[in-house]
Amino acid sequence: MVCGRHTLGVALRAGNAGPMEGAVAELERIVSRIRARWPGTEFVVRADAGYGKDELMSWCEARGVHYILGLAKNKRLVEAVGWELADAEAECEAKGRAAHRYVDFEYATRKSWSKKRRVVGKAEWLPGKANPRFVATSLPRSMVRARTLYEHLYCGRGRMENVIKEQQLDLFGERLSASAMAANQLRLLFSALDGALIEQLREALHNTRLARATAATLRAQLLKIGARVLVSVRHVKVAIVGGCGPAGANTQHLGRAKPGDRRRTLSGTGRKGHTVVGNDAALECRLLGKDAVHLAIEPTQLPAEPPRMVAVVPLFR
Repeated sequence: MVCGRHTLGVALRAGNAGPMEGAVAELERIVSRIRARWPGTEFVVRADAGYGKDELMSWCEARGVHYILGLAKNKRLVEAVGWELADAEAECEAKGRAAHRYVDFEYATRKSWSKKRRVVGKAEWLPGKANPRFVATSLPRSMVRARTLYEHLYCGRGRMENVIKEQQLDLFGERLSASAMAANQLRLLFSALDGALIEQLREALHNTRLARATAATLRAQLLKIGARVLVSVRHVKVAIVGGCGPAGANTQHLGRAKPGDRRRTLSGTGRKGHTVVGNDAALECRLLGKDAVHLAIEPTQLPAEPPRMVAVVPLFR
């Protein structure tokens, strides 16, 4: 479960489990903990048609949680948008491109739903075929119109699906090859923790070109690098290979420069370097040769005993 770019919970289920299995219990845990800390928080649950069930809708309504859930189309739903679908077909044939209309109506299944609910239908006709889509919601019409609800609120879940994809691919959330279910769940939790640390790193990189970088980019350019640290009385020198990423970006991170700090360009050995001047350190970066970046940090207040060892803990393999 994801909120913005933050992962709120991960659970490993059997391959034959339905999408709703454990969903309500996990939502109960998350909502209760957040409300215990911030009582005035409002919630909107967004999910695809696999979660458009009466069990989840009733739970949300009982606890004051709004929902926007996809619905699997059926004959009754398609008939409810029949006129608008015909208009969209005529427009598509006349203009040669996709056309759609939005319909706002009340709907309930014959058996599985406990009551009628608001449904927004997107009557879309693509070249050659119909493509109707449906969403059930607890948000009232006075709060949000049908088009806005579907295009901006419901379709906005695509950004959160990108977070899930990043979790699986860049943070190795799919490496679940252990024979025990509990061991694979632990691996999944470690992957989610990596995602939380990556998001904290992005927040620390605000106003830099890496502020919105993917986890794979951050790992390759900031985390998965080797460095040689030389400590003397007046200098702490860090030698990093040129493949670690743009020198200016790394000097800013190592020098803990703050937004708005003064920068000036220096001439190096046939190339250009950067000096970042912060409140605590003047840090000079020069490109030395073709495959090395040299960082020299000049602290204004040296500690009584400079550290003799720098520990680098890799988060990723």
